[in-house]
Amino acid sequence: MISATSKPPFQVFFDQHRVAVLGVLRGILGSNDAEDCAQEAFVAALRAYPDFDGANPRPWVLKIARNKALDQIRARDRRPGVVGGTELVEAIGVTEPPRPDLEDRFDAALPSALARLGEGVQSAILLRVIGELRYAEVAAELEISEAAARRRVCDGLAALRLQLDPEEVVA
Repeated sequence: MISATSKPPFQVFFDQHRVAVLGVLRGILGSNDAEDCAQEAFVAALRAYPDFDGANPRPWVLKIARNKALDQIRARDRRPGVVGGTELVEAIGVTEPPRPDLEDRFDAALPSALARLGEGVQSAILLRVIGELRYAEVAAELEISEAAARRRVCDGLAALRLQLDPEEVVA
């Protein structure tokens, strides 16, 4: 177990993980709600930080953020509007970006395509692509094997590729 003195100060911890937390929350909640939820997640992390052993800090804070996002979704009593951002579009491997005049329609299709994958696959993709976690960390976060995490990400990205073919989305 890592002693409390070997942990970085919370500000350093915050600086190291802020972008990843925001990326995952944008993927779950959309850009409008991600900042507020990130603040709530980091407040919760700050409260729990004295008892945190310092091991695996990114999965730890992303789990807090994910739980806060789920709380927010439950409070709104609606399905999350999931958006992916540039990282997700690149990971999907869409080779032809849509024409500029059709870009909004393509961006609007991404949340519903991601939502159709199911929570487990969606979470694996968001943690791996936007959260930049290694497969072992994704597996630990989702409490599955590393092989299952790889399979979820691979299958999910393939499904998104099929759903988000620019020719199909804009037709």
